[in-house]
Amino acid sequence: MAVITEIRISGDRAKRLSMNLGFSNTAIADAVGFTGGIWVMWNDQEIHCDILDLSFASRKTLINSVVETIPSHVMHYNFLPITTLKSIDRLSRDFLWGSTSDRRKLHVVNWCKVTKGKKLGGLGIRSMQKLNLVSMAKLSWPLHQNDHSPWTRVLRSHYNFSHPNNSNCSSTWRGIQKGHSLLLRGSRSLIGDGFSTSFWFGNWTGDGPLRSLIIGPLNWKEDEVLVRDCWDRFSWNLYPISFALPPPHLDKILSTNVQWFSPRSDCLIWNLSCTGEFTSKSAYNFLTLNTPTAPFTSWSWIWKLSYTPRIQHFFWLLAQFRLPTRDILHSRRVCPSPFCAWCDLSPESSSYVMRDCSRASSIWGFLNFPITSQTSPFATWLRDNFNTSGYHPCGASWRTIFPFACWFIWRHYNEGFFENNSSHSGWQANIG
Repeated sequence: MAVITEIRISGDRAKRLSMNLGFSNTAIADAVGFTGGIWVMWNDQEIHCDILDLSFASRKTLINSVVETIPSHVMHYNFLPITTLKSIDRLSRDFLWGSTSDRRKLHVVNWCKVTKGKKLGGLGIRSMQKLNLVSMAKLSWPLHQNDHSPWTRVLRSHYNFSHPNNSNCSSTWRGIQKGHSLLLRGSRSLIGDGFSTSFWFGNWTGDGPLRSLIIGPLNWKEDEVLVRDCWDRFSWNLYPISFALPPPHLDKILSTNVQWFSPRSDCLIWNLSCTGEFTSKSAYNFLTLNTPTAPFTSWSWIWKLSYTPRIQHFFWLLAQFRLPTRDILHSRRVCPSPFCAWCDLSPESSSYVMRDCSRASSIWGFLNFPITSQTSPFATWLRDNFNTSGYHPCGASWRTIFPFACWFIWRHYNEGFFENNSSHSGWQANIG
């Protein structure tokens, strides 16, 4: 048996070379990302070797533990080229769904959904493009605070955010400038004495710069007005302002208090954390729009299932309505017919296979299915079955039996589809 690493050869060329090395069997893992590929070769007469195929859950774990950690050190102080970041994302995407250089698999869930947090309907895999931008924003954050560490003093002495188009700047500063734009979108100025915040162009109300709310030119030198100029010791005095502001924004201004004699200057705070400090997690969620994927407002319940990761990830695909059923395969021109392989009466969707098909209904009836609302939306049906506090006659809670029953139906369906075993006999004994 021989194992060769860092081959840096893939595809047909790797197969041709491995066949000439004198071994009866060869398993090839093509180069992915920063790894150069692995060849495992052995002779059947001397050793027995089984190559296990990784499950969907295992591939996701490997992406989180390997692919994300290798470039993370470099991304903390450099903004990598977009082509490099896209290549890493593409390799992660192909590995997750099982695609290789010579075999293409279906990517049934959009990558933007996959790279959301688990509570928002994703898998917790992070996009390298967004992660690199968040790292640059994190590096930019100390430059806006009263941070007097040596590296911030060096950068402040050489560069200025007010002059972004500096062709002679370092690669680190160019990355910080890219993160600076994200930082401004998710932060606002906390007013202290009001001397360092522009009334029109600073985001101090939390709704963006006030200048973006009005149309028309400002008066001469009105663009230089500071927040302090509109405060008269104990109350607001908006005489330097030539525009009538919308009532909601005017109410926010009047509710803001300027500390006339305060030694505290204005500072930048991060809007998306309760402490006002920048956090990478909140910034990444902000880039993914921080909105949960329909149809659920929270997806935490799926990951609270006390089952194997394989069933958890199956349930995630089911809740996304993205099981590779015939309607999806037909839309991708893989399957000639979108109708159910069991009954051939209706288009085969995730809800039809799991609940509405006569075969699935008979399985639920055999299990003494406690919830009889078969007409409710499929998402509601899934959530209600998981959240029910009822018990099955066998003594186990229904929320324990339900995911396993869904998993069994899916396996039973695939056995009939791929192994040409569509008979009803035997499934009662199997599920029992």
